[in-house]
Amino acid sequence: MVQNIIDTVVDTISGLLEGIGSAVVSYFQSLVLETDSAGAYTDALNEFGIFVFVLLGIGAAFGLATLIFNLVRNRA
Repeated sequence: MVQNIIDTVVDTISGLLEGIGSAVVSYFQSLVLETDSAGAYTDALNEFGIFVFVLLGIGAAFGLATLIFNLVRNRA
């Protein structure tokens, strides 16, 4: 009986997390991927996706530059 209760709780939590995960993936795909004439997602990024990844790259570059400047400044 206890095993049935635990299995039910685990299945419920797994189902909820699976639903949330697939919803997040679907939302991300709809934001950044292009669709073809049939409505299927392609491997190409749309304009918003390109913009997001460019901003991520710029942020990473600034973070790396700050790290290097701090390392050089602390050596002197």
